[in-house]
Amino acid sequence: MKKSLLFDGRDLIDALEKGMTRSGIFFVALNILKQFLQSAAFDITILTRPFDTQAIKKIVKEELGYDVKFYFDGYKHLEKLTDIHTKRVKYKKEKKHLLKKYWGIMEKIYTPSYKSDKFFDLYFSPKLAFLPEIRCNQRFLILHDAIPLIFPELSKDFIKRKGWFFKVVDGLNGTDNYFSVSQYTKNDFLKLIPQLKSEQI
Repeated sequence: MKKSLLFDGRDLIDALEKGMTRSGIFFVALNILKQFLQSAAFDITILTRPFDTQAIKKIVKEELGYDVKFYFDGYKHLEKLTDIHTKRVKYKKEKKHLLKKYWGIMEKIYTPSYKSDKFFDLYFSPKLAFLPEIRCNQRFLILHDAIPLIFPELSKDFIKRKGWFFKVVDGLNGTDNYFSVSQYTKNDFLKLIPQLKSEQI
């Protein structure tokens, strides 16, 4: 029997950009998703923001050749907003900055609660902190590096503990499951986050 797996695909929207955002973590997420989709062991659902669903559905189809289910789908009233979102790469840097603020407002207005009656066997995130509303048996997260903790002077968000990295760090615990990109990364997190145990990573 297949295990139901919720894959956090919120960062797959980076595929709309053809520059630096398509490197590193994006390709890690995309290739892991590909491996999951090729496996007969999983029934995959992709987690994303409602107004990103149509764009990411197209990305997964074009990049990987698969049609997939989404945690949020069927938000037809957001299709026009999605069209704007997918065309944002045509704007110059100044206009992109304004669009970023615009989409921050849209996310607050249009994104409903992630709370649902849906229940998954597994919840996998290639980068972002787990959403506590998601109901599942086991959670898995990739730890990429601990640089902002080791060299706080290099992180503009360190003092305020803002950004996706610190949401991940604040959510680390002694019960979830983690993958690290290297043994060095594992050692760093074990040293810096006392509640983590070696067997979890």
